[in-house]
Amino acid sequence: MQAERLDGRSLTMTALLAVAAGRCGVEVDPVALRRVEGRHAMLQQARAHGAVYGANTGVGANRHERTADDAERALRLLRSHCAAVGPVVDDVTARAMMAVRLNQILAGGSGVSRQVAEALGAALHDGAVPTIHSWGAIGTGDLAALAELSLTLAGERPWRDGKGPTPP
Repeated sequence: MQAERLDGRSLTMTALLAVAAGRCGVEVDPVALRRVEGRHAMLQQARAHGAVYGANTGVGANRHERTADDAERALRLLRSHCAAVGPVVDDVTARAMMAVRLNQILAGGSGVSRQVAEALGAALHDGAVPTIHSWGAIGTGDLAALAELSLTLAGERPWRDGKGPTPP
């Protein structure tokens, strides 16, 4: 099967539709992964020197509160936003969401770790599909859906279809 190389910059609508429909695999560009690593290092450095919204502070009304800097806090934050309900989106829509999010991560603006990008790429490559509900958001329109995807990648929710990557 042909693979679309995602690099955070050149994903076209035609390629996105092919990945979403499963007609095309995904390959993560090594240069983009290095960019992700560099931005993650910058985030870690910023966290060490002060408050970074959502990374070592609360969010929303709690944005001025410093928080513990651990993985369990991050999971609690995801769990608190995993509030979607209603019909489950179809596989094509779920895979399109995954591909778009991976492409955004590879652009290097989020500060997430290389492992997140690699896990998302592996899930797309392997045909894994998370359960994503269509209703529910807190603040932004995709926050609840992304919390569902994130908790699936973290191993807290099962993959609906396919076998996703093993969480670290």
